[in-house]
Amino acid sequence: MEIPVFYGAKGENPKEWTDQVEKYLLKIGIKDDKRIFEIARTHLLDNVKEWLENKGMCIADWNKNKIKCKGK
Repeated sequence: MEIPVFYGAKGENPKEWTDQVEKYLLKIGIKDDKRIFEIARTHLLDNVKEWLENKGMCIADWNKNKIKCKGK
């Protein structure tokens, strides 16, 4: 089992991907949320990597998708 790459392409399921990442990292003993995020983001490519760098890091409330940093 390994962490799959996520491209953000149509048809990919982000919930399924995040569940796989978390399951794998917990299995190998990584439980720190910040560390999980840092490892997971290295498996993001193409559209989703660009989105995270430009918009995703600015989301203050994921449930409401409120953007906190303007100008990016």
